[in-house]
Amino acid sequence: MLAESGDWVEGFEAMDRALALTPNNSTVLDQVAQMTFRTGYFQAGQELDRRAIEIDPLVALYHNNWGWAFLTEPGNDPDDAIAAFNRAIALDPALPFPYVNLLLVHEVSGNREMGEAALERLIASDIVLPADRQHYRALYQAWAEGPAATRALFGQLPPELQVDVSVILRDADLYIDALMAIGDAPDLLLIEYLYNPLGVPYRNHPRWRQQALDLGLLELWQARGFPDGCWALGEDDFQCGGEPAQ
Repeated sequence: MLAESGDWVEGFEAMDRALALTPNNSTVLDQVAQMTFRTGYFQAGQELDRRAIEIDPLVALYHNNWGWAFLTEPGNDPDDAIAAFNRAIALDPALPFPYVNLLLVHEVSGNREMGEAALERLIASDIVLPADRQHYRALYQAWAEGPAATRALFGQLPPELQVDVSVILRDADLYIDALMAIGDAPDLLLIEYLYNPLGVPYRNHPRWRQQALDLGLLELWQARGFPDGCWALGEDDFQCGGEPAQ
């Protein structure tokens, strides 16, 4: 909703008020954490999800989201995120997100065997619809054959799965094309992979940066401070990643 409205500053002010009114509401903490770390403020988002877990330690979604938040902070060990995803699965085997997150993290970390195991766990679970299971099995086989086979399969997959496959292929244009095929693409485009190791190929991509400017993310950072790794380029542009221009 915040990304679609374009008024990130007002939205964050509303979240500040919600936290002030209900500082120990784990649902509020988790929801605010998602928008916080997904707009670049990873340390703050990670802390909010840690507090949510302290209050309700048996909610699988919080462990999944904390794992993703932990992964966003540069220098953190992916093993801690992997442990959080596995904890989420143990608490709620029907939650799909941690399976996919394990697949992506293992692949990007270069542990193909563990990534394949995560994908196989997802395929074997009851949470995947029969039609989707067929897509995942095709992906599993293509993935085992290598990037060329995976790329050849890309166009046959539904858009939501294309997003994840484009990350595996590390192809920024495929990633953005897949997101634009989804109705709420601008929201996903901003929040999914950009501020963690999976998002390295997309930082400073001209298409993403223009979307971010159009949606008002720069105004948020100007109002609340730029997150680590991002900085202003004059008054109407920004950069994330790399080295600041001299």
